[in-house]
Amino acid sequence: MDGKQQGFLSKVTRRDFLKTTGALGVAMGLPFPMHNKLAEAAMADDRPPVVWLHFQECTGCSESLIRAANPTVASLLLDMINLEYHETLMPGSGHQAEHNLHHALEHHKGKYILIVEGAIPMAEDGIHCKIAGKTAKDSLKEAIEGAAHVISVGTCASSGGV
Repeated sequence: MDGKQQGFLSKVTRRDFLKTTGALGVAMGLPFPMHNKLAEAAMADDRPPVVWLHFQECTGCSESLIRAANPTVASLLLDMINLEYHETLMPGSGHQAEHNLHHALEHHKGKYILIVEGAIPMAEDGIHCKIAGKTAKDSLKEAIEGAAHVISVGTCASSGGV
């Protein structure tokens, strides 16, 4: 474990960490014994970090991900990727979610995979989609700067939707 991980872990008690990973397992519909594997996965640093942003969309692509059979969402999250930020799947919201996003962008700068779901409105300087006071266009620019790779998911992100 590197110093940054130890610093973070020193602020979270083991009990709170296990309660959080247990609650996350319940939210994902995992059987209770899987919480140990979830905790191990949360500690692993060999999986590529992923930041998944939503803009103007119906969340259909995320819903498809959640219901996928091969790989399952549990296998994807526990074995393949380190999902640092996803508005639909994360337990936090508001200021806590924004803090998590900015921490992920900074901590994994140059290493994370950025997944974009949804269209980026450009009319009228992008005022038709704002998150945390920023337009989708500005949020995307900020996230792209530190991304190792960018993936557009679905019709909305790749061609503006229907």
